[in-house]
Amino acid sequence: MVGDVALLKGQLTSEAHFAEVNPGDPLYRDLQLRGYNRRFVGTPDSVFVVDDTDQVVNAVDAIVASGKKLAVRSGGHCVEGFVDDRTVQCVIDLGQMDSVSYDRQRLAFAVEAGRRSVVCTRRWTCAGA
Repeated sequence: MVGDVALLKGQLTSEAHFAEVNPGDPLYRDLQLRGYNRRFVGTPDSVFVVDDTDQVVNAVDAIVASGKKLAVRSGGHCVEGFVDDRTVQCVIDLGQMDSVSYDRQRLAFAVEAGRRSVVCTRRWTCAGA
């Protein structure tokens, strides 16, 4: 992740707790600019940083209960302005959910939603996969 956003990983230790980052937080700008297309830069009320499925469910529940419009950012590589639309009030950022694994029984790779595609390509190429 950009800048100090990776420091949030240590804060996401409880089983179902997400980190909520608001405009006054120093990490907000890094999360705000994580999208690929700089023509679209949103100003959500909150960015919810999650690192597992339970946290995603809890973040969605909290946002829906508040009645705010939400969008989900995965790898941040979309060229459209879906996540960074000015009507979006809350963003769920999946950037911490970025692991890649290989299941030998199924002969299949699993790539979490927050993984940036350029990182996957480099790692697989370097690993010889």
